[in-house]
Formats: sequence, C-alpha cells, structure tokens
Amino acid sequence: MDLSKLNIRPIDELDYDSIREMDFNSFQRKQYRSIENIKNLCSNSPQACLIAFYQEIPIGYIVSHRLGKVGYLGPLGVVKNYQNRGFGEIIVKTAIKILQKTCQFIGLETYPHWGKNIAFFHNLGFREILPSRLMSKKWPTIEKNDSQPFDQPLLLGSQIKKSHWATLINQIRDWKSKGFPPVCLARDVEYFLNYYPNNILFYINETVEAFIAFQSDFSPHHWGAIQPQDNQIQIFNDLIWGVERLNWSDDIKVQFQTHFEQLTKVLLNLGFQLEQDLSCLLYQKEPININQSVDTLSIRAWWG
Repeated sequence: MDLSKLNIRPIDELDYDSIREMDFNSFQRKQYRSIENIKNLCSNSPQACLIAFYQEIPIGYIVSHRLGKVGYLGPLGVVKNYQNRGFGEIIVKTAIKILQKTCQFIGLETYPHWGKNIAFFHNLGFREILPSRLMSKKWPTIEKNDSQPFDQPLLLGSQIKKSHWATLINQIRDWKSKGFPPVCLARDVEYFLNYYPNNILFYINETVEAFIAFQSDFSPHHWGAIQPQDNQIQIFNDLIWGVERLNWSDDIKVQFQTHFEQLTKVLLNLGFQLEQDLSCLLYQKEPININQSVDTLSIRAWWG
C-alpha cells in the first residue's frame, strides 16, 4: 500500500460513528463505545485527536489528552486489514508532533502482556517508566444520596455558583507551583463543571484543596487530586467517604502512577484491593528520569 495516500486530520463530530466502528474492529471489543464517550475522549485536546483515511476510507484514529505539560496518547486503533503496514506509526508521529508544541512529556500505557504494543512504541522512541496501578473497592449496600447537598468543606460542583468557577479552576492551576508535578487537571475540572457538575466533589475551605470525580462515559475510573499539604491523607479519606455516600457506581476503581508512592498504602488501609499494574512508557528523545517517588496524592491515569 502507498503510505503517501494516507490523509490525517483532526476528528470532528461527523466522524464519531466511524471512530466507534474502527475502535470496535481494532480492539475486537464485546460492545461499542458510546458516542458520548467518544465525544469526551476528543474534548480535551481536539487538535491532537486524529482520524486517518486511505483513499477516502477511514482506517485509523488516535485520541490524545493534555494535562498541563503532560500529554497522553491513546487509544490508538487501526482497522485490522490495514495493520502492520506502517499506518499506525505515521498516525502516532503526527499526534506527537502536535502535542510537542505544548507538552514537556508525552506518554501512554498498555497492558504488560501486550508485548507487540510495547515493541511498537519502543521502536518509536518510548521507554518504560514506573507502572500505573489499578485498585478497586466494592461499596457496601447503601441508599443513594446524591439529592441531598453536602456541607462545606465537601461540596458538589452543582452546589458551587457559576460565578465562582473561574476562581476555583485557577486555584487548581496554581497547585503545580506549590509542589505539584507538572500535571494540571484544571481543564478536565472545568469540563466536568460544565457537563457533569453532579459528578465532581470538591473539598473547599478558604480555597479548593482537593476534588474527586467520576462519570462512566468520561473514564471507567474515579479520578482526582489533592493539593500537597500535611493533612492530605485525612482530606483524601473524607473525599472517599463522600464518594461512598454519593454512590456514583457499584464500586470505585482508581488508577494512578506508582511514583505517587503513598497512594497504595492509603488505599489498602481504606479496604481497596490491588487489581493489576499496567506498563507506562514515556517518549524520550533524550534520557529523562521521572522515576523518583513523590508524596502527592494524585489519582489519574496516565501520569496525573
């Protein structure tokens, strides 16, 4: 096949059905992704969410996400009949080139038993770093209570006045200047306030100090972060209590980078079980050491 006939452009709303089909085909899934899930996947960094056509036929795609200075690739899919022909490599390199304009780090994760995937990205310049970890906990049977508002310091997004949103988001952006890694979740927090305000829970005293969120069409995992401080473990425990009360799902699954070394112990103490570790790879033109451990409590795949 002539690789010069490959045409790549950003995904738009008219492509969502094609993305669903390619994703289903590429990964041989048991069920299709929802349209809302695809919309959410493409919402954060639309310029680097790409669809590829060969002779006007959609044959591949990649989704990208930007968390401050950290870029995340995936999922990537190429239709089965077009795999192992160089198309995936071109799609990934195109996304990397776009993300490099704004990101200091670009990474991804994959299952450790997917050796073919690891080899593919290794050949493109990605190298292994500390893995991410998936942990989960089943909730006890309790009555769902999301209609009853919380009292400060715990507040749902829907309880916060719109006029205060910009201040709240800017406070979260400032966390990175107070010891937070170069990950910034402010863009996704803003997205949840606009589209899922009942699915994000904040811990607010004078300023916002922590949050946790979940919506299954956004991510299968709960995600959030806590501003580094002496009592961050107690704040985290309070957030988990709030999530249990909200009962957003039958269980809570969290995924995080293991260089946030405190999280495993904290979660085990709360009754979580360790399900699996996933391989994380970082794009490295030059050697970069980010395997050091940090005390931050940040729950988010890939690195934030």
